[in-house]
Amino acid sequence: MTTAAKPDPLALILRKLDELTDQPRLTPRFLSIIAAAAYYSLSEKSFRRLISSGKLTAYRPVGKVLLDTREIDQLVLSSTQRPTGGRGSGLAKWREEEGVGA
Repeated sequence: MTTAAKPDPLALILRKLDELTDQPRLTPRFLSIIAAAAYYSLSEKSFRRLISSGKLTAYRPVGKVLLDTREIDQLVLSSTQRPTGGRGSGLAKWREEEGVGA
């Protein structure tokens, strides 16, 4: 008896959002490192590190490195972290803004 693989919850959410919005994607599917850095407010160096570490795939169809925005979106969504209670973390302010109990 084979067990079916569980669908990726993030992929299901993104597919459902696409269905609900029913609007064309405003961001191009592929961006250069420079354009991705500007769009996502990260440095070019950060994107180069993500490529070097294997967390992002670099595509070179014509010599210029391109990044898949869907892959970047998934990386961003999968790495979201909640604030921790360290010194200067602003946890109390975050809890107040979000209405989260202590």
